[in-house]
Amino acid sequence: MKQKKLRTDILFLIIFIIWTIIAATLFFAVAKNENADTAIILKILKILIGIFYMPVPFLPFVLIYLHKRSKATGDGKPLSVEAMRESKKHIPEKIYKFCSLTSKGENEKLNKSKLKTLASNEIWLSRCSDLNDPFEGIKFILPESNFSQNGLPEEIKNRYNVKNTGELIDFLSSFRDKYCQTSFSSSYNDVQMWGYYANGCRGYCVEYKVLEKEMLFPVFYVNKRIILSGLFKSARYKRQCLKNLKQLHKSLRSVPTKEYVQYNLYLQSFKYAKWQFEKEIRAIDITAPYYKGGNQSATNFGLQPTKIIAGYLSEYIEELKQIAIQTNISFSIMKPNFETNKFELKEQKIL
Repeated sequence: MKQKKLRTDILFLIIFIIWTIIAATLFFAVAKNENADTAIILKILKILIGIFYMPVPFLPFVLIYLHKRSKATGDGKPLSVEAMRESKKHIPEKIYKFCSLTSKGENEKLNKSKLKTLASNEIWLSRCSDLNDPFEGIKFILPESNFSQNGLPEEIKNRYNVKNTGELIDFLSSFRDKYCQTSFSSSYNDVQMWGYYANGCRGYCVEYKVLEKEMLFPVFYVNKRIILSGLFKSARYKRQCLKNLKQLHKSLRSVPTKEYVQYNLYLQSFKYAKWQFEKEIRAIDITAPYYKGGNQSATNFGLQPTKIIAGYLSEYIEELKQIAIQTNISFSIMKPNFETNKFELKEQKIL
């Protein structure tokens, strides 16, 4: 199903191309008709050229801004089933898991537990409430307690065992407590990621080859939480509420039974745009609801470890290297690159 509304940056690109064509056409029209008989017309055309052409050099910068903004705000119907299916196409062939370690003698038991998990090809999954984002899994905004008592198709009421919009939102929000997840990144050399999630290059990063994408979900970064229901004094909020709720209804109706779990899990993968530097891809487990977190085999999520990257400040470099040797995967060390004027890290291959 094609989207009826073009993304802002795509629409602006079309306008930019048309604008440039008009300016170029006027320019060549004047250049070919330099004679006294058409002096007045040429003056008018020159004025038009100035009007059309002056903004053109600045339009690419506007286009770049709109493109970034469109990506960050989720322009393009993020609640649609098409958006969910499209997101799967953007999962890269390799993803990266960061893990922190402390100094030896400090939290030694926890450090050894993490190394054991790594050696066993397992990954730790956490509940939403244990993650560092307080809005994790709480993507819908419910500013008031009044909900529409109708408007839901019977198919949705029967499928989700709900009577009205309020119960539907409660159902969707309840998923937060019914699954555990772990986060990966599509980037392995980001300074912020090594700082936040590998304890300032004291931890490590594991590279995984993606063999199966079914339980992996790229995060959809948005600037605002999704308004789904409620009574509002603002007419703009009412329109936005109606638009989002209509989109959700349409999507739920179009999801085949075998795909509805995937769509509901996709709805959990919305985060504030400020987290965009993480380039997050998450693995979600729903086989053991309400549990407090724990280890799962990476193979359960279609992931195969291919490399361990140790932070240069880690006191466990030798232990990490031995795990790489035992599991027959590559090993390298991530260090700051002091030979350039950029704030970047450089990977040194060991094995």
